[in-house]
Amino acid sequence: MSSKVKSLGGDFLRKYGMIFILILMVIGMTAVKPVFIRSANLINIFRQVSVIGTLALGVTLLIITGGIDLSSGSVLALVGVVTATAAAPGQSVLSRCLSVFWLVASVVSSTDPSLQRHESRPSSSPWV
Repeated sequence: MSSKVKSLGGDFLRKYGMIFILILMVIGMTAVKPVFIRSANLINIFRQVSVIGTLALGVTLLIITGGIDLSSGSVLALVGVVTATAAAPGQSVLSRCLSVFWLVASVVSSTDPSLQRHESRPSSSPWV
């Protein structure tokens, strides 16, 4: 009976442990600084996490489909630098930056050898 209770507790912590820790951190930060839970701060936190979260979602989907691409961080950095360089003051920044972003991302992605599947390797290989 006690092993079954331990198993249930372990399964619960394994499934929901990270959410539990996140809730504890939010409660702790709110207790220390009440301004933490305000909507403006939460929006700011979500904005800061959105780029990394989107990148992590893409890499997760890539890994689930059987491939591993470790170059996504470097591609993001390169595209960010080139796009920031293209953002000259006094011009139509949004359209120019978006076009430069898509152009550089497309060129780098199409020439990235880790994205090209070779037929000589078995498809079950995790290293694409």
